[in-house]
Amino acid sequence: MANVPRNSGVNWLRITLEGVVIIVSILLAFGIDAAWGRHVERSEEAEIRADLTAEIGQNLQVLDRLTASHQRIIDNAARLVATPGSELLAMSEAEVSPFFYVLLSRVSFTPVDGTLESALSSGKLHRIQSDSIRNGLVTWRGLARDTEEEIQELRQATRDIVEHARGKGMLAVAAQYIDRGIGEVLVADGRTMPEVLADLMRDPVFVDLVLWKADSHWEYVNELTRLRDLLVEINEQLGRGQ
Repeated sequence: MANVPRNSGVNWLRITLEGVVIIVSILLAFGIDAAWGRHVERSEEAEIRADLTAEIGQNLQVLDRLTASHQRIIDNAARLVATPGSELLAMSEAEVSPFFYVLLSRVSFTPVDGTLESALSSGKLHRIQSDSIRNGLVTWRGLARDTEEEIQELRQATRDIVEHARGKGMLAVAAQYIDRGIGEVLVADGRTMPEVLADLMRDPVFVDLVLWKADSHWEYVNELTRLRDLLVEINEQLGRGQ
């Protein structure tokens, strides 16, 4: 068997070092790519968190305004039911206007959800690592949509009041009046608004309709409160960076 020459002319040390350099370079490239990927994900998460925090702030403001508006309706409904007809007749039209607002208002909630909907449709909501925040946002979205049932109940209560009142002297009221608030209420036979209202409140059926509408507003306030409490909890988690 021929002897293997001790010096074949191959620089094994150089080859080994070059191999190590190549392997280290590949691993370093993979590491840089992974680090950059994590950086991009963290940046996207921070951006989504900031946008969601701003959107939640807008919804909290809307919910606070709506809750206060519905609470005023409930309070005025209680005042209306408790006010004797003689006192209603002694009031000015401006003084009874809040009572007509009780009868005709149907304020509802339209959530600000552009950021959330975009994050859901694009799949970027999963950039938020917290399961609690993601699940909370999806729950909030569902609850906000579920309030449509209470909105429909409020609208039905308003329609029932208007239809019942139509035969009692109050003519049809324009839709923009119902949506925007106090405006001109047309009454029949030249009677004043206090006269029509006093007449309406002598009718037990009409009083029951007023109480049902007030109860519908109360249920809606409870739903708005649930929505607000959930948003506050989510907002606190976003603020803590969970």
